Amino acid sequence: SDNNISSPKIEIELLTGYFADIDLEPRSLTLRAGETQNFELTAFDVFGNIIDLSVLTDQPKWMLSKPIGEISQTGTYTATQIGTIQVTIKSGRVEASAEVTVTAGNITSLQIVPDNLVISAGEVAEFQLLGFDRYRNHVTDFLADWQVIGFKQPKNLSAVNQQTFLWKATTVSEGKIMATLNGNLKSIAEVKVIPGELDRLNIRIHNEGASLEPPYTFISGGRSQLSAIGYDAFKNEIDVQPVWRLLGNLGRITRDATFEATFVGRGKIMAATGSVSTSVPIEVTSISKTIGDSGGRLESPAGLAIDIPRESFDNAHTIEVAVVQSPGATMNAQRASSVIDIRPAEVTLKKSAKITFHYNRIIDTEFDPSKLHFHFWDSFQETWVWVSSYTDLGMQTVFANVNHFGVFAIMEVDQKIDWASKFQIDKVEINPPIYYSPETNRLAITYFINTPKNG
Repeated sequence: SDNNISSPKIEIELLTGYFADIDLEPRSLTLRAGETQNFELTAFDVFGNIIDLSVLTDQPKWMLSKPIGEISQTGTYTATQIGTIQVTIKSGRVEASAEVTVTAGNITSLQIVPDNLVISAGEVAEFQLLGFDRYRNHVTDFLADWQVIGFKQPKNLSAVNQQTFLWKATTVSEGKIMATLNGNLKSIAEVKVIPGELDRLNIRIHNEGASLEPPYTFISGGRSQLSAIGYDAFKNEIDVQPVWRLLGNLGRITRDATFEATFVGRGKIMAATGSVSTSVPIEVTSISKTIGDSGGRLESPAGLAIDIPRESFDNAHTIEVAVVQSPGATMNAQRASSVIDIRPAEVTLKKSAKITFHYNRIIDTEFDPSKLHFHFWDSFQETWVWVSSYTDLGMQTVFANVNHFGVFAIMEVDQKIDWASKFQIDKVEINPPIYYSPETNRLAITYFINTPKNG
């Protein structure tokens, strides 16, 4: 009809409005270190229409709030370090963010802390076991096996928690503390145990290389080497350099810890280091030997030897030799050796015994060997009596022939000896004179015997 009027078709193209918003998916997530996430990005205009990202004047840029991971410009995030960050996409003034929480990845390595330790016996060491993923993030949810290697006390390991262990050191040694996980991951701590505090001392005594056992008995004139070993409370040995002390007038201890047994008696040897000390009882005795009709030889560590010929005694006698205190001084000679007491003093020998001193072993001062002579202590006159003696320079000895025992010493005599041409007795004197109350005063008869040199 005339009322049906139509117009030509008009094509209308609806364009998007201005860029106004960005939608980012996902907005929140949790990743483990090493995992990745592709974020999906959608742009909208003010009416909610989707806008092609390629037409945006300012192309979107990806950013991280912290440098704990990597984000590519295509929106792929790679988690590395643990923590929480904001992943942001921004174009112009329009931006959107997603929150990402990164946790530790799979455990790839173990580390014991400390990994090298020097500890004293008795102390307790604490070991922490740390686990790491490939990015060195700490991993906490694991349970490892612990093992003690190279020590005698492997059971001294106790757990505080899954990653903390305590170990008590008791025996001096070197070894390892090892932790393993799943059979393929392990960590080792090198441990050295040193002695603990000094708890006690033990004195050791050696004579001519042989170790002596208590009770300790020494021969007068002998020498023994002293040493001490320290111990902590766990019986570990400790090297010590103690201060030595001798209780009792038995001799002396030299600077090199040599005990020189001298006088017969009982006492103690004491060693001390700081506040720790110990002592052992000792006894110094004379050297003795029973000699009968067949004769014999007795040697003393004091440097004296006695040779008794056959048929010198009617009965067997026990001969004793010991160092004694000097009974008195001499006015015309210088004593150059220890004073030696040979007993029994009351015995007279039928045949002269030979007594020999090794002067290279017993004399510390300078002397002239050619002037050395035996002297005998006359207890009745309370004086030293010169004894005809001979010096063997090759053997470094002084010897004399005597028919009695008693107290002897070597002295340096600085005088010329006038040998007689024949045996004679001179200078016979009685003191006091017999008319001077002999019934109440001790009577002394002195005389001088002189013989030819080879008589």
